[in-house]
Amino acid sequence: MNYKIKDSGKRQEYPTGAVRDTSEDKIRWDLLPVEALKRVAIHYTNGAKKYAPNNWKRGIPTDRFIESAMRHFMQWRLGERDEDHLSAVVFNIFGIIYNEEKENMPEWFKKELEEKLKQEVEPKQEPAYIRLRKNCSQD
Repeated sequence: MNYKIKDSGKRQEYPTGAVRDTSEDKIRWDLLPVEALKRVAIHYTNGAKKYAPNNWKRGIPTDRFIESAMRHFMQWRLGERDEDHLSAVVFNIFGIIYNEEKENMPEWFKKELEEKLKQEVEPKQEPAYIRLRKNCSQD
């Protein structure tokens, strides 16, 4: 890869004498609420344990994401607190956004993504030494 450093032509100088490009017109990732993201990350972690990492990227239709988002929102709105329904809403909304973005991905990237997902989702056999240890500990 031959990456280039983007340059807006604008500079910010610091009291130390250091200079760098300004952050003007750049995505402000620092504005995302870390506390909320943690809850959503926990939801993704639990889903990865239940199904497989990134299982949802293998192709869930948008209408299924909408149905689930609405159901979880109503469960939260009605006061149900048996699970983190708001994180489930965000998960489903992110799925809708992902589906929209995937439509605009170049074909080569889609193929690369599908290959990676196959490797992630396919069950992996434990190394032999772990299987042996488990067998020995059962005696």
